[in-house]
Amino acid sequence: RRRGGGRSMLSGVVLLYAAHAVVALAPARATATARHASVHAQSEPAAAAREPIAYYRDPDDAYFEKLAKLPPVDEAAVDALVAERSRLRAAFEYDAADAVKAQILALGVTVVDVRGQEAWYVTPRHSRTLEAAEAAEVEEGRAASASPRRKGGRDLGPRGHDFERAGGGAKGKAGQVSLGEVDRRLAARLAAKLRGRYSDADAELEALEALGIRVCDATKRWRADGEAFGSGYERTVGDGDEDVPALDTAPIEQLLLARARAKQARDFGKADALRGELRAAHSVIVDDQRRAWRRVRLYGDY
Repeated sequence: RRRGGGRSMLSGVVLLYAAHAVVALAPARATATARHASVHAQSEPAAAAREPIAYYRDPDDAYFEKLAKLPPVDEAAVDALVAERSRLRAAFEYDAADAVKAQILALGVTVVDVRGQEAWYVTPRHSRTLEAAEAAEVEEGRAASASPRRKGGRDLGPRGHDFERAGGGAKGKAGQVSLGEVDRRLAARLAAKLRGRYSDADAELEALEALGIRVCDATKRWRADGEAFGSGYERTVGDGDEDVPALDTAPIEQLLLARARAKQARDFGKADALRGELRAAHSVIVDDQRRAWRRVRLYGDY
């Protein structure tokens, strides 16, 4: 019995010593774990800050804002808030960016974050139609005329179109065409487009080209000097610019011009294919709304 009791007492002492050892080691282990986590965190590279994306107000938004008799929004204030939100998003500070977005929404402003189409507006896009403009004019007692002298409720003047002449003096067959004839055909083409008669509009365009008159819908210009128009798209800053500092823009401009001609000919399938080629071959994203393009850094499938 004495031996058994001695062994029992010895076991108790060993267990008590082990317990004290575990308690004593716990802080040391916790400190080592924290130190390891700190070193690991320092070894991981921080996410690189991105360039903030520029946002612009939708074209025609201000016009339809006035047409709807809405209080004019403070564009400078909205631009500042939108720019601050873009900066925060680029720095991965999403909670702060959401807080700024709440301020923007409180002003009645909608923000579009679709890549390549970043914008903001106060009037719903679906409401910006020729019919809406005409209805607003009727309410004001100024019924819109169905003649080609008006477009979207705006007076186009005595010429009946909103195209301006570009380039130098007339050359070749165009030198035998009067300005009155050019104005008449441009006005007839615009009237046909507004009424949905696109085949008639195409016929007028073909007649103008047969006379040596080139038309650019993107810039609202026409010329008679025999020179061709560019695409009408301007290059803007993109996050892929640093990858190719000395970018040759000639092939890009050629594709943009070909795409513009395809759209003008209502060959939208070809236009979409050319847009895909710009993205795949040159990492170029086209923004039709702003008439701009930029080179981006594609990740994965985008």
